[in-house]
Amino acid sequence: MRTTKENDFEFIKLPKITKTGSYTIASIKKYHGKESKVTIPHQIQGAIVEVIQEKAFMGNTFITEVHIPDTVESIANYAFSNCPNLEKVTMYRAGNSFSNSECIIGCGTFYQNPKLKSVLSVIPFHLYDNRAFSDCPNLESVTKILELPHGTFQNCKNLKKIVLGKTLRVDKSAIKGCNIQTILIEGDIDGSELEKLLNRNSTEFMLEIYESSEFMNLAFEGIRINSLPSQAYTNSPDNPFSSQTL
Repeated sequence: MRTTKENDFEFIKLPKITKTGSYTIASIKKYHGKESKVTIPHQIQGAIVEVIQEKAFMGNTFITEVHIPDTVESIANYAFSNCPNLEKVTMYRAGNSFSNSECIIGCGTFYQNPKLKSVLSVIPFHLYDNRAFSDCPNLESVTKILELPHGTFQNCKNLKKIVLGKTLRVDKSAIKGCNIQTILIEGDIDGSELEKLLNRNSTEFMLEIYESSEFMNLAFEGIRINSLPSQAYTNSPDNPFSSQTL
């Protein structure tokens, strides 16, 4: 993957001290380039790219794709909002010892991108604030989400699939105005939080749950569950559910 020129990025270098030593990180303040496909390098001038600051790409009219290294541990508020031609965002494996196990996403990070279709990540996103993906009317799929705070996908009317991680915090307005077809849940989650998501006014959708011991304790009134994979409910003694409305 060809990375974007380093001099297209305005950044600052900062020292970072860990339990095992110290190194220098790069915090991206602004992107000044005009490329349509931007691959953020995992390292700039010897510094590991770990932070994308607030509004760093906001309003950019050139970018259609952005590829972010998994060395990035936080993407600040509105970093990629209001980019009228942005269609695809991915987080890729940097393949070094500075790769992170998760990334923190701020308020409105991908807010109001009319052409955005997919956000695909190799590591989970922690959503610690509201409306991270709201008002993206053509957004279809997002992977590796660990929280669904207020308005996360509000008015994403074409959202078809979301992949949720092992821990989950849910606000009832997270998928307001969506027509989700598939929710894939990877691993154990808090059953009460999942119930908030499912007990809502919606059209039918597919729910796939892998190794969720909490599922059997939930009451999903009026929710349609179809085509469950064979490995679903592996922590449950029996599985009475098979393509039925509960």
